[in-house]
Amino acid sequence: CETPDVPAGRVEVRVSNNGVDFGSTSSWFEFVSVARVAGLTPAAGSVAGGSVVRVAGSSFENSTGLGCRFGETLVEGRFVSTSEVECVSPGRGAPGSVSVEVTTNGADFTEDAAQFRFVPAASVSHVTPASAPARGGTLVTVHGSGFVDAATSVCRFGSLRVPAIVQSATHLVCVAPPSAQ
Repeated sequence: CETPDVPAGRVEVRVSNNGVDFGSTSSWFEFVSVARVAGLTPAAGSVAGGSVVRVAGSSFENSTGLGCRFGETLVEGRFVSTSEVECVSPGRGAPGSVSVEVTTNGADFTEDAAQFRFVPAASVSHVTPASAPARGGTLVTVHGSGFVDAATSVCRFGSLRVPAIVQSATHLVCVAPPSAQ
């Protein structure tokens, strides 16, 4: 049966073979508010997959059917709240963007087309200079491959993160933070 457009709520479901007489047995069905996706954090991740993506939105339900669809690939979702779900991005063979939609029942999906961009995995070959004073403040050039100019690009020195400025797919710069040691 296709469900009618009705307000959220729980209803009893019965079946009739003639449209008049309904059977004595029934089951419960719940109509829920339509979930919406407002944004993704981060909005990009490696083609290797494994990025924990926070999906912001509304009317998310804590259910066994909770999931995120990245393009055509469905992954399990973790309920955080009615306005946030976490999903781990799947691997993808090539860079590119896909729509991310949420389902709370495994059958119906949001239709908000939030975009997630799969990017090449970044790789570091070397840094120059290779050392600097512990006080920090030294401009460091990172050489490697797969660098993508994104507002979320960072360099991590041990456990300390600092903003990165991507100059090309093979070079980026960042300022070394003060040493935590």
